[in-house]
Amino acid sequence: MRRLPRIFLPCIAAACLFACLSSSLAGQAPDAQDKLVLPKLLTQIGPHYPEEAKAQHLTGKVVLHFTITVEGDVSHITVVSGPEIFQQSAIDTVKQWKYQPAMKDGKPTAVSVNATINFT
Repeated sequence: MRRLPRIFLPCIAAACLFACLSSSLAGQAPDAQDKLVLPKLLTQIGPHYPEEAKAQHLTGKVVLHFTITVEGDVSHITVVSGPEIFQQSAIDTVKQWKYQPAMKDGKPTAVSVNATINFT
């Protein structure tokens, strides 16, 4: 098997990335990808591991559903799933997160998202 010179590897990687992006945008209206810019997490605080769970060597994950406001704050948090022992810690964690808000047509907009908080 013949090896390609190293100079071609960045070109191949760029071509693969372009192909992946093109296929993920296929079927959308011409400017659809410009209309909504997803929120960007700016500040992420890790979860506090509950002492009782630590003493019992418990692990788990909590899935939360919440809104990222036009100011980039987290609001309207609800638990989707996860062990009860970790739920409040997960809620307290995401309350501290700060986002660059989503943008729609150039204006900040609120969006609803899910996040998984792991306790391992």
